[in-house]
Amino acid sequence: MNRFIRCSATPLLLVGGLISGCHASEPQAKAGHAGHEVAVCDLVKQIRLIPFRPEQRGMDAAYDQLMAGKDYSLSAIADCVDDVRPMPDPRGIPARASNFVVGDAAFFVVMDRTGSDFSKFLPPEALKDEKTRGAYVYFDWVGRRGNREALEKKVKVFTQGK
Repeated sequence: MNRFIRCSATPLLLVGGLISGCHASEPQAKAGHAGHEVAVCDLVKQIRLIPFRPEQRGMDAAYDQLMAGKDYSLSAIADCVDDVRPMPDPRGIPARASNFVVGDAAFFVVMDRTGSDFSKFLPPEALKDEKTRGAYVYFDWVGRRGNREALEKKVKVFTQGK
């Protein structure tokens, strides 16, 4: 499902100020997203399979578009890390997270495009069980209050200029 930002050519004058004639055809998942950011997040939401090896292509068109890098900047994808709309877990592994959201997929796309490991973005205390629990330490940590926003900030700093 795509969201489109529609704008009239004429701004509307209301008591107390001028506003544009823009509105979303559906409620936006994140207030303040510009039209291109909403489109990027919607493309992330369309991913159905994140390959086990990032260099594998041809398995998922949305993933391939985001990985190609020519149309979608890392910073635009990083803006989606705090998108909490639920989606099916697209990682190509048998055990899947039941609480997977668009922001998780965006985070993993950034990791794949940059060749980074998720553990570099988590605090040491969150990684104490990584050897036995793997990526589930990420889901435990990011699911706690305030941590998704902290992750988004780290990812935005990391992607600046890339």
